[in-house]
Amino acid sequence: MHRPHTPATPGLTAHPLPDLQARLHTRMRAEWLLSTGALLVLAFCLSYFAPTLGLKGLNNTLYDRLAPWLVNKSASDEIVIVAIDDASIEEIGQWPWRRNRHAMLLEQLSEARAVALDVVFGEPNPAYPDDDAALADAIRAHGRVVLPLVIGLDGRTMLPPIPLLADAAANVGTINIQPDDDGVVRSISLQQQVGSTTVDHLSLALLEVGSHSDNADHLRTRYGTESIRIVFSRFTSGQAVVPYNRVLDRSISPDAFRDKYVLVGAWSSGVGDIFATPYSSTRGNMPGVEILANILNNGLSDQWVTQPGRFVQALLGLIPVLFSALAFRYLSPQRAFAFNLLMLICWLATVSLLLHFGLVWVPPSAALIVTLLAYPVWSWRSQHAALRHIDQELSMLQGEHASATGNNSGKAGAPATTPRRFQDQTLLARMQQLHGAIDTMRQAQRLRNETMRFLSHDMRAPLNSILALTDLQRSSASPQKLSPDTLNQFDFYATKTLALVDGFVALSRAEAIELQFVPVDLAELIRQACDGAWVHAQHKNITINSDALTDGAWVQADPGLLERACSNLLDNALKYSPSGTTVTWALRRDANNWVASIDDEGYGMDDAGLANAFAPFTRIDENRPDNPGGVGLGLAFVRTVVARHGGTITARSKPGVGTRFTLYLPAAVPPRDE
Repeated sequence: MHRPHTPATPGLTAHPLPDLQARLHTRMRAEWLLSTGALLVLAFCLSYFAPTLGLKGLNNTLYDRLAPWLVNKSASDEIVIVAIDDASIEEIGQWPWRRNRHAMLLEQLSEARAVALDVVFGEPNPAYPDDDAALADAIRAHGRVVLPLVIGLDGRTMLPPIPLLADAAANVGTINIQPDDDGVVRSISLQQQVGSTTVDHLSLALLEVGSHSDNADHLRTRYGTESIRIVFSRFTSGQAVVPYNRVLDRSISPDAFRDKYVLVGAWSSGVGDIFATPYSSTRGNMPGVEILANILNNGLSDQWVTQPGRFVQALLGLIPVLFSALAFRYLSPQRAFAFNLLMLICWLATVSLLLHFGLVWVPPSAALIVTLLAYPVWSWRSQHAALRHIDQELSMLQGEHASATGNNSGKAGAPATTPRRFQDQTLLARMQQLHGAIDTMRQAQRLRNETMRFLSHDMRAPLNSILALTDLQRSSASPQKLSPDTLNQFDFYATKTLALVDGFVALSRAEAIELQFVPVDLAELIRQACDGAWVHAQHKNITINSDALTDGAWVQADPGLLERACSNLLDNALKYSPSGTTVTWALRRDANNWVASIDDEGYGMDDAGLANAFAPFTRIDENRPDNPGGVGLGLAFVRTVVARHGGTITARSKPGVGTRFTLYLPAAVPPRDE
């Protein structure tokens, strides 16, 4: 008995010939998952451990290139720098000056909100002992003067002002500048731990003295000893920077300093420190007192360039890598390469926008490096997977060719692993092997076409002649008339041969011809198949029930082939069902598929029969006396047609109960009405 459909056990799905495309897709997906996972882990680790992996320098370099153009903050008009510049030294005399001059300066700054003297008074002046007392009196009289202290290089010692001045000052604060390893000043700690003592920065001390203690408390609580990046501004000569000598000789009115924070410090490179900053390339190096003014400027508005924690940085760095990996999965190589370059630009733009609008710095180097590395890594892995796939298919083709030509040195079918002879070959050698396999396939195609011409013409012509002869012999009065048994034998073998040719031609066409897909109503197509089988059903007294068909079951199909496949299923059901039974069609929607099923009440199949149901030239229970005739190609044809339409077919059967075949075809969009 010959039954259609694939499963080796009830409910299994029938598959066409080895699905090479699916195998390659699975291999590529596995390579993509592994490559993406490795790249994401690499990006996370590089970002998280960037300071210890040498990427800090690259991140700082990128920051120095971006910050001058993106971090633009105006200097507060509440801050004035009294500069000890070259003109002042030329007029007043050689530095260091007597301390009584600083006392006279403080008299001119009496209207200031607070004054910071960025001059270290770590030792008494033995040459002019009265000057220390005069300066102390001036500091005490002003009442809002902050003096600097210096933390030693070991981080455990401090150099405060001499006690006479320290007692007179309103507050003290550290003036230590903290350059990075490359000597560039980018950040500051508003508090420093010296032994068991926490020391405020000069800017916090100024805010305390200048009646901005709330600001100072907020900064201590929020940042503490954390290193934060400075937003630099340029303090220009004029109102923001005034010469020391012009203040001392009263050329500038004391009212100009009313309610201002005043910082007094060296502006000349010969008397004070000059530091490199991110702005050095565009504005030159910056005096230490100007850096202190910038820190105070940031403290007044609480605007700093902040940086997320290492874990958050590492997570953010995964974004461009993940997007690039997705592009590799779903875009062509050319578009994926362009998208990869676009992601590099977009990530730099994103980092720049965060820096400009949010004053947030996300170090980008780790993400940029891995994103740049992603394309060659994916190209390597995808090419490796494609070459392994080609190697296995070449091995399969060689094995099939050897089997077909009788060469026992090769066996048909692909090996489990890539043969060593292919792995050791160059890409050019593999391509030559592939071209050789393509030539072999072309030869096989030519041979197949010649076989088709032979079957469709050379075999059909004489067989039709045999049928004509037997028919003539039946109607002839010739004394040489053949016996009825002989004629029946002629009919039987000729009809069987014709059925074999027709089935073989139909199967070959279904496998090879180019399908013409158009929107087809599957319900209407099944009804047409039922109409074509009506005579056969009436002859066997079998009822065809198609009431459960749902109209509007649109699929993209070749109408002729799909209708013939449905007719084959129906003919198969009628052929193997006894008289008085019912064959039932049903149609339903399941997610993105239309599901058509046909049930009969026939003889059924066991598991062994199901396992071979779709094999060409295979018939179940062929030697049973009541088994209908056939050549065993009908169900192979159905399976091929369904597979070429992007669907699957399943079979479920039980001996003596009947068989169900189920088609799963992708649903299509209904055609628009003209």
